[in-house]
Amino acid sequence: MAKTSPKKMPNLSAMDVERFWKKVDKTDGCWIWTAYIDKRGYGQFGVGKTICYAHRISWLIHYGEPSQSLFILHRCDNPTCVNPRHLFSGSQLDNMKDMISKGRADHTKNARGSKVWTSKLTEKDVREIFRLHREESWGQRRLAKLFGVSHPAIGAILRRKVWTHLQIDP
Repeated sequence: MAKTSPKKMPNLSAMDVERFWKKVDKTDGCWIWTAYIDKRGYGQFGVGKTICYAHRISWLIHYGEPSQSLFILHRCDNPTCVNPRHLFSGSQLDNMKDMISKGRADHTKNARGSKVWTSKLTEKDVREIFRLHREESWGQRRLAKLFGVSHPAIGAILRRKVWTHLQIDP
C-alpha cells in the first residue's frame, strides 16, 4: 500500500504534471481537485509508490519544493482547492492557528463526539445505533459492520462508556 506523505515530495515528470492537470477543474476561484479525495476532504495524487496531497503537488509545480518543516495551507479553506493563489506555506503552529481561527477544530480537553478528529461516527450515527439495537434487536457485530467500527466500540457505546454526552431516549 502506498503511503500518504504530507512532507516528502516526489520528482515529477512532464507526464505526471500533465496527468495532474487532467484531474483539476479550473474556475475563476478555486481550482477543484476532481480525482480521489480522502475522508478529510483533501485531494490525493499518486506518483510512483508515493501518494501526496494534491494541493502540495500544485505548490511544487508552481513554487518548487517546500521546506519539509512547512505545511501548505488554504486561504480559501477548501481542502479540494489546488489553485496556487489560494495556497500559502506555514509551520505546524500556523496550521493549527489557521484551523482554529476558521472554526474547524475544537482543541480543548472537552472535545466530544464528532468534534474529536479521530471519530468515525457522528451523533446521528450513535443515535441510530441505539435505535437499531433497541427497536430492531440488532447485535453488536451487525451494527459494527454497518457503521465500520469494531464490535467492542459498539459495546462501549451501548453500555454508555463512550458518547455519554448524548441524550438518548430510552
